[in-house]
Amino acid sequence: MMKALKRFDTPIKRLSFIGLVVGVATLVVSLTVWTKESRRHKVYYTQAHYSWVPVDLSYKGKVERSWTWSRECRRSYGAARQPRTIVYRAPVRESDVRRNMNSISNMGAHLLVLGVGKPKKDARTDQEKFRDSLYSKLGLTTLPADERDVVFEKCIVEENVGHKKTKTTHHSNLGSWLSDHPVPFWLGMVLSIVGFMGSYGNRTTFNLFQGTVGRLLSWVRTGDWCSKDSLDKGRKHDNDESTSE
Repeated sequence: MMKALKRFDTPIKRLSFIGLVVGVATLVVSLTVWTKESRRHKVYYTQAHYSWVPVDLSYKGKVERSWTWSRECRRSYGAARQPRTIVYRAPVRESDVRRNMNSISNMGAHLLVLGVGKPKKDARTDQEKFRDSLYSKLGLTTLPADERDVVFEKCIVEENVGHKKTKTTHHSNLGSWLSDHPVPFWLGMVLSIVGFMGSYGNRTTFNLFQGTVGRLLSWVRTGDWCSKDSLDKGRKHDNDESTSE
């Protein structure tokens, strides 16, 4: 520890080091306070995306029945028989059908409360209600009643689908840290940069320059890139040219 502190052998370096510590501490405290202000303030988080995909009966997750139009039927039977009346829909899941049943029932009850329509007992069974709701979601209600069952048998494919995670995306809300805490952020950044340059910057900047621009200039002069000797050779080459002049 004491050996590391001996490198700060001037007041400027010691002051710069103190500024660096204060700047880093300011940033850490500001970031900690920002993350505790809201659950949405996160430095890093992942988000899982799920999709309904075909599964077999061995799948342990959430499984539902799904109905969709077959491609062959859309090209042949549907297009040839009813090109304008069939409304093709996206795959329909069982939960969508049941929600549709409830919305239709609620709409009927609402109309009765408003005095629109006459009370009429629905004599359909739950199975028939489910079938009619399914036909509605699949767009089969545009067909004549005697054709719906036929088209359903020939054109609709039933399968089991499961709710599976398809991908994971990575996110960060650090962009709002600057707008929510501008004063401590910029104060910490300025103190950190100035403190680093004052305490470590001279040697670090020289080494960085020597390892990048210095090597490039040395390669232009001597044709050697990788070795440290090429830098010394480049300096010697410059000294020889200046001496000869």
